[in-house]
Amino acid sequence: MTEFLAPELKMFRDKFQHFLNENINLNSQAMRSKSLAKGFYSISHQSMLHDGPATALEMVIARESVASSGILDHSNIIGPDPGALMNCSDEIKNNYLDPMLKGDKKASFAFTENDFKNPTTGELIDSKVTINGKKSYVSRAVDSDFMLVVLNFMPDNSRLVAIVDSNSEGISLNQTFESLDGSTHSEVTFDNVKIPQNLLLKNVQAATQNILQERLEMSAISVGLAIFTVNELTANLLKTHRSGGSLSDREGIRLKYSDLRINTYAARSMLYRTAAILEDNENVINEVTATKIFCTETAFNVVDTAIQLSGGESLIVGNHLEAIFRKTRSMKLAGGSNEILRLNISKGIFEFDSGTL
Repeated sequence: MTEFLAPELKMFRDKFQHFLNENINLNSQAMRSKSLAKGFYSISHQSMLHDGPATALEMVIARESVASSGILDHSNIIGPDPGALMNCSDEIKNNYLDPMLKGDKKASFAFTENDFKNPTTGELIDSKVTINGKKSYVSRAVDSDFMLVVLNFMPDNSRLVAIVDSNSEGISLNQTFESLDGSTHSEVTFDNVKIPQNLLLKNVQAATQNILQERLEMSAISVGLAIFTVNELTANLLKTHRSGGSLSDREGIRLKYSDLRINTYAARSMLYRTAAILEDNENVINEVTATKIFCTETAFNVVDTAIQLSGGESLIVGNHLEAIFRKTRSMKLAGGSNEILRLNISKGIFEFDSGTL
């Protein structure tokens, strides 16, 4: 838990929280400028405590702090990490990586195949890499400047990552839709899309590692939102009720309220333990998966109960709890549905002897 954090991590947390408290009412552009100037926006690739990217614990602290402040959109406070662009060439660094890390360019990650029997492929034809295939659920593709596309490179079917400008000839966005939490996703078709060979990357492990990072990120956001929700509910229950006294005086309310605190405490403990394990061992996919399941489900149950106890006003569009309800519900599916991830945990144990308790 947070009580056992190193002193420098506690100082980082306090400094970051102070920044959030001072700037929480800024618009998105002003917030990004402030965060860039203070160094928070860049922590995913340049820690404020040491050389190199932030550790798993640093990122958990940052994500949880933003969410526990009631902020749902982290993108203007914490910037993207390099991912597959890590250790890239100077040309790619100048044209893609640096602009992305500064927030001047947006990237989307095209990973999920529309048809796993016919995966997206790349083939060298006339000195150009020609890409064909279809990807599903590409988040933010509609406003991205370029895509990182995981593909099978012919003729040996090796898994590589291609950098593809979103306005390239042969790219079409189909079935773009907005999900419950307001995020956009698209089905993207690549029809003989041609890119230079130098935009083909071998760092596919870093790209797929994004999925692990995404699940831990959702866990931290979930815990932060659960903390914010419990604090909001506490204030609501202490208010004078129209029937006289406060709802916090009622035993039935207290029983339900206590469960919310118990589960939030457990989820937060799980989150920080997993982040600490991740810093010592990269092979923690089962632990991260279990944490994602427990934290997202805890956050959803917390806000669902909080709405029930707070009353109908919590369901009005624009209310904090209404927005958090939509966000937490979507995270039970994002990054892999929790039902499928449960099967993956069992598979990890029974087939690969992977995972710890």
